[in-house]
Amino acid sequence: MDAALIRKGRRVRSIHNGMEGVALSQEENGEFYIQMDGDSKVSQKLLKDFQLVTYRSGQRVRSINNGVEGVVFAVDDEGDPMIVIDGMSEPEQKYAKDFKVLVYRAGQRVQSVNGKHVQGVVMSVDADGDPRVQIDGESETVQKYSRDFTVVEFRIGQRVKSISNQQQGVVVGVDDDGDPVIKFDGTGESLQKYAKDFRLVEYRPGQRVVSVKNGSEGIVMSVDKDGDPAVQIDSEPDSRQRFAKDFKVVEYLAGQRVRSVKNGAEGVVVGVDKDGDPKVQIDGEAAAEQRYAKDFKVVSSAQPLPTKEKRKGSRDVRAGWSSESDKVPEEAACPREAIQTPTKASQIHMKLDDIDFNLIGSVESNPSVTPQWASDAGSNAPGFRGRFVKLASLAASYLWSMGQYVLQKVRRDTSRDTSDD
Repeated sequence: MDAALIRKGRRVRSIHNGMEGVALSQEENGEFYIQMDGDSKVSQKLLKDFQLVTYRSGQRVRSINNGVEGVVFAVDDEGDPMIVIDGMSEPEQKYAKDFKVLVYRAGQRVQSVNGKHVQGVVMSVDADGDPRVQIDGESETVQKYSRDFTVVEFRIGQRVKSISNQQQGVVVGVDDDGDPVIKFDGTGESLQKYAKDFRLVEYRPGQRVVSVKNGSEGIVMSVDKDGDPAVQIDSEPDSRQRFAKDFKVVEYLAGQRVRSVKNGAEGVVVGVDKDGDPKVQIDGEAAAEQRYAKDFKVVSSAQPLPTKEKRKGSRDVRAGWSSESDKVPEEAACPREAIQTPTKASQIHMKLDDIDFNLIGSVESNPSVTPQWASDAGSNAPGFRGRFVKLASLAASYLWSMGQYVLQKVRRDTSRDTSDD
């Protein structure tokens, strides 16, 4: 590296381990004094072991003083960047010594800065230093801009969760590669893990949390710059600042039974939104409603939910469903013949079938013969319509025959009266 480029206040990076610091002075013999980040002592280093940190538009940078991040907007003639701090709209002029460029490498865990809490793992880095990221839960990798993703840096005391099995623990150490040493809940064992395999447990106001020490529950009221929550325990009137390592976020799962902390009403979780808030079917209510996590405590573990499609042998889906083996078939309990009840239509059919048209009277031209239009009407119509037409034709036939009977009787009575005269 050209010694002329090194001057007081410039940021430099080790070519061996990537550690950064600020140059304070330079000696003629190729050595210079540097204060490494996080070290209060000044060290004498060889120029050949360090490279100058240069800034370019679009780079993501982080303050070494307070951890604030932003994106480089422009660089002045002295090499100092103008930075748009996250959450701000206008760029501000900053000193290079106060901001380090986030350097991406394969295997790092990164998180989106757009507020959606999207995390993933860096698979590769292009010539511009921008990462190619595999988002958690997705199979494809996507090229991203460094300005859109920040490197997740693990620190002692952070609560983390395994991506593969959701097991939680606390970071008790971090190696030179940024990978955490984790002490898992429920065990006294601390294990070295890869950063790519663990997510930070993020707290936000309104979350319900539970103490890993005594099981007491409460609500997150705020979160400090270190990511530690201020928690109001249910039985306490005021909130207190807590360590993240001591509290787990209550995670709702479909099928869990929950109880309202306001009125004691119970119900079943039927879904969970992207914020972790449950959708609850309160007992006795017709529809499930979206609720806030802070308002409901889990009272039992998740149970299988019924399907929305009713099944044979099922009860109301809100009460769960029973299998066929739990119910006695109707045929076994009572023979079908014993429980059949004649329908209105079948009763009419039976009544018509009981009529002996030959007893109506002996009409001159075969009075038991129905008209052709009546006998043809119900011969071809299928199903319910066919039964209805047949029934109508039988009724018409009956009325026609009765009419013939009455007509013949009138004729006979008339003839009899005439003969008597």
